[in-house]
Amino acid sequence: MDERKPMTQSQARGVRYARELEDHLTWLDTFSGTALGVLAVAIASPCTAPFMGASLGFAVGMPAVQALTVFAALGVGMALPYVLACFTGTPSTMFGSS
Repeated sequence: MDERKPMTQSQARGVRYARELEDHLTWLDTFSGTALGVLAVAIASPCTAPFMGASLGFAVGMPAVQALTVFAALGVGMALPYVLACFTGTPSTMFGSS
């Protein structure tokens, strides 16, 4: 039978470092997901600017409730493809996660 040897001090330090790094990467994953969403909106904005410009120009002259409705509709329209992809399981099939 294979006997396990006790860890050396440097191995124990490496395990502690790996656990701290894992905690840090969990936070980094959350941040990178948010940054990716901001980047997606920034990239999509020039393509949708003519439509958004007309909608925003229309919203400026409207009462506050109607203007906020226009902004909410723009936000839902930009987020909907990502929400649908999450609920259909597309990211897991794209990236091979279980």
